[in-house]
Amino acid sequence: MIDYAAAQTLFRKHKGALTRAQKKGPGAVMRACDRFFADFENAGYPLPDDWHRWERARQDAEMEMRRNGSL
Repeated sequence: MIDYAAAQTLFRKHKGALTRAQKKGPGAVMRACDRFFADFENAGYPLPDDWHRWERARQDAEMEMRRNGSL
């Protein structure tokens, strides 16, 4: 049985973390995205409908890191 209240709390935590990471830079975004997917997988919760936000953020960070030569 899924604890929807806990899943929503986890989602809000990661949504804020992604916003803060986007202000820091692409390395922070990559780490935030990795934690998002890992936490939902480890908790056994299905990904939220808005999961693509983290996927797009990861892709944007990868592109920026390639452009800067840091990947």
